[in-house]
Amino acid sequence: MENSLIPGIRRAIQSDKSILYDTRAERDYIMPILRGTRFIGRATIDVIDRQYADKINKLEDEIIDMGAHLVELEDAKNG
Repeated sequence: MENSLIPGIRRAIQSDKSILYDTRAERDYIMPILRGTRFIGRATIDVIDRQYADKINKLEDEIIDMGAHLVELEDAKNG
């Protein structure tokens, strides 16, 4: 059972890393544009910035958790 989980977890980690990279790139592109506009209020920009931060933090946490689980499974498999 554990052996069959390892490839899936590896794929999930790679997928989350890709989404994380894309999300950071999107944020880094969008936020300066929003900050330069005159028709979007500061409070709205702060909400959007916070949403990006929350999504990025969640992805980072998921990657860390899955990585730890992967190490446990690999140790159990090898040990």
